[in-house]
Amino acid sequence: MTQPAEKVGAGQVAEAARIVAGAGLAEGFGHVSARVSDSGFMITATRPLGACSSSDVHLIGPGGEPGAEDLPLETPMHAAIYGARADVMAICRTHSPVAVIAGTRSC
Repeated sequence: MTQPAEKVGAGQVAEAARIVAGAGLAEGFGHVSARVSDSGFMITATRPLGACSSSDVHLIGPGGEPGAEDLPLETPMHAAIYGARADVMAICRTHSPVAVIAGTRSC
């Protein structure tokens, strides 16, 4: 996403999620988030990314407090990264087969 963070909308986060799924980087689940300002970030709900729409994207406040029941368990991790790194504007967590294999090979 090349626009300033304040210009990122739920539709763009949903589109990024569909792109990730379309590229085969998420089998079933994963999630995408984007910083919207110093006051928080948007994150996709716990549904398959390939069918993500703007209604599946939730706004999370600055402390990472949940605002919906269908948030990924990793929402606090996204909040911690955004809180620690002002340069991070988006996060994409995939469950791609290649990433899983790479992770097991390093053990």
